[in-house]
Formats: sequence, structure tokens, C-alpha cells
Amino acid sequence: METPATCSALIGAPVLLLVAEPWDFISTYGRGRLQGQISNIRDFGPIGGQELWVSLSSLIIGGHPIDSLRATPLRMVESDIVRRLLDRRPAAVRLLGPEGSGVRLAAAIRRLGPARPSS
Repeated sequence: METPATCSALIGAPVLLLVAEPWDFISTYGRGRLQGQISNIRDFGPIGGQELWVSLSSLIIGGHPIDSLRATPLRMVESDIVRRLLDRRPAAVRLLGPEGSGVRLAAAIRRLGPARPSS
């Protein structure tokens, strides 16, 4: 019997965010690209979906400094973001900035490597 991987296996994993909306998004990583690490995961159960927090190096969007984004499923068919990333498949997500920033991006998230080993 296969042991299921848990959400915590992704904490610290590097990810690439390919921003599709707005289409002219540019960061220090290039057109439509952001890189970060998964810093937290919240699972709302089978019918509620998941949220991933992605820590970023300093980024300014619309005049607001952003150091993390919250990723939620863009479509219900891909609501299990954790499973997709554990299986090394991309997922379509909506990225939300900190409250009050007004930052909303549509993107694909892809895992780049394993999580950092525990210290």
C-alpha cells in the first residue's frame, strides 16, 4: 500500500508562477514570471479547496510592496493544488496579495524542486 504524501511535504518547496493575467506582468524574473517558496498550506477539506501561501523576494505591484501571495484554485477541476504539485503537475491558480493591496493575478503554479530538509 502506498503511503500518501502530506501537505507538509511541500512546505519550503520552490515554485514558479507564470502570470497570465494581467498579460503584461513583468518582474525581475522576466515577463509573466515569479519565483517563490511555499510557506503555508491551508486545506478546507474535500469540498472547500486549498490555499497556498507563496513567499517571494521583495516585489512591488501597483505601488504596494508584496512579500507573499495567496494561491487558490482558478477552476474547481483543479481544486486539489497540493496533489497536483506533489505529482509535479502545474495548476491554474488565482493569486491574491495582502488584504488592502488589491493585487489579483491569474497564473499557473509549478513546483521546481523538493522542500528544504528540516533543520
